[in-house]
Amino acid sequence: MKKTPEMGVGQRRGNSVYITKIPYNPTRYLHETDARMKRYYACHCPLVREGILAGQSISPDFCHCGLGYASHFIAGLNQKFRGEVLESVVKGDTRCRFVFHLLDEMDNEGKHGK
Repeated sequence: MKKTPEMGVGQRRGNSVYITKIPYNPTRYLHETDARMKRYYACHCPLVREGILAGQSISPDFCHCGLGYASHFIAGLNQKFRGEVLESVVKGDTRCRFVFHLLDEMDNEGKHGK
């Protein structure tokens, strides 16, 4: 986690906050060399994990659940935001990563000519 500051609570860059999810099974994730199993150990969703093991195609829409969960870190900022999934295990990535754009701050910058 020390090597990935955005893991868990996120890292702010300008008007955006980047969050990489902590793997479901961090110890096995860190030691795994097989990409499929790394994806398995990264994901928190039991349905997705079983689909990965079975080699099934999984809709990326499943990852909107993870996006919603990650948004609770942003909700405390008391401003509007828009989130998107940047990386996910169902898309073949070995981690889940999200970005949240802080809309209130983007609007305020536009009003002040920045």
